[in-house]
Amino acid sequence: MFLLRPDKPETEQDEAMFDASYKLFCERIIRQRLLVNNEVLRMGQLRQAFIDMVKANEGVDASNYRQDLLKKRLAQDFPQLAFHMPTKRNVCELVFAETLSKDALVDMLPDPSGTETTQSSELSQTDSDNETGRTKCQTTHEDTRTLYTAALFLKRLLSDTPGMSCPWPPTSENVNVTESQTVVPIGLYNLLSWIIGSTEEPTLDHYVNIDDDVHLKVLSVCQDIVYLASKGRKQTPKSLALGLTVRHLTGSSRIVSLLNRLGHCASWDTVLSLDTSLAQLTLVEGRDKIPKGFSKRTPTTLVWDNIDFGEETLSGRGTTHHTNGIMLQSVPGEPMSTAIRQPLRKGVTSFIAPPPMPIQPYHQSKRQGPQNLCQPVQSATCRMDTHFAVQAEMAYAFVKSTCTDSCTIPSWTGFHTLLQDENTLQKSALYYLPVIEASPTEMSTVNTILKRSVQIADQLELDHIVLVFDQAIYAKAQQIRYNI
Repeated sequence: MFLLRPDKPETEQDEAMFDASYKLFCERIIRQRLLVNNEVLRMGQLRQAFIDMVKANEGVDASNYRQDLLKKRLAQDFPQLAFHMPTKRNVCELVFAETLSKDALVDMLPDPSGTETTQSSELSQTDSDNETGRTKCQTTHEDTRTLYTAALFLKRLLSDTPGMSCPWPPTSENVNVTESQTVVPIGLYNLLSWIIGSTEEPTLDHYVNIDDDVHLKVLSVCQDIVYLASKGRKQTPKSLALGLTVRHLTGSSRIVSLLNRLGHCASWDTVLSLDTSLAQLTLVEGRDKIPKGFSKRTPTTLVWDNIDFGEETLSGRGTTHHTNGIMLQSVPGEPMSTAIRQPLRKGVTSFIAPPPMPIQPYHQSKRQGPQNLCQPVQSATCRMDTHFAVQAEMAYAFVKSTCTDSCTIPSWTGFHTLLQDENTLQKSALYYLPVIEASPTEMSTVNTILKRSVQIADQLELDHIVLVFDQAIYAKAQQIRYNI
């Protein structure tokens, strides 16, 4: 039988660490500054000062020394100290002598924007329901004067803000987070960030740095204030984008009007004017213009399919059957130079329907099949192109067949995604082509699709262009090709 002496608890070992530095810390900081000079310091400042003394005297990095351990040692050695947790979550615990009067305590409170404060991430603490010793801030005449002066300063900033400077109507390039920040004054943005405790950086030279999720919310509130201060005369990206989005999702004027009364979006007339102006802008730019984000001599894919609105009729007749297409470019090319466009007239005007796209007639003839291929397909070439894919499929099947019940191999999609980690997918450019007001089940419509696709290929200066159909349209397209 062996008798072992039990080790000291971990808490006792931690409390006894850095005794020499702790004694020096108590002499210089606690006794001299807190008890003699009656200063008020934050617990985060005391911990940082203790870490600096350990580093200077013992040459040891004590950054892992917990703040609660230091507080426990101070409470045991100096019972005359008082620890006060403020109600704000972003303000660290205060430490001062219990003999300090209330008036002296208010005068000695450290300035949150001063140089002695630590970062907000180090100061944030959890509020406790049973905390005692809360002090109520009394509103004085000086506080009212300060708030009123700040309000006048912000009012002047809001009046000097020019608002959105893009020509009407604003497009997707003008309604984004970056453009939203340009209509918000720096003082307003920083003030709201200070109010909610996201930062303690005292500056008006630039926008303070806060978390991305909080940044979007602060930017949203700031745009509401800009819109409200101008009485709706200065539109913001949020007021236009939110109103247009709600209109497209619901089509309800009541919801848009309700959000407008609450100051979140533009009025129904403004949203309707924006939607109409965007449609007119598309007509002004023309159908033959290369869309924004697309480049010449870049591989392009066109996808054509029927678009049905799903009307319900008793006989099944009279429903809408149109043909819609989208254009895709997966490889980003050099951006096309865009000319400065002229602004359109604001206001709700009657919308003139665009001229319909002419349907290319097709006269059916005797059906013919494909002709003999001039050049035979080399099987070796196809085998080389599919060599890696075949090996990957065999590896996937082998691994899946040998796995037990607790298999950690992902599914087919996840397996191939892991194999492609070196090739990062890039966002494709997408553009909706003008609708062909005819059913794709007709040969003339399919012939129009082929003619329109060739025109787009000529505009992009492409020798080849990829077309994607469903099986029904594909069969008609091949029949037209074989008869050419």
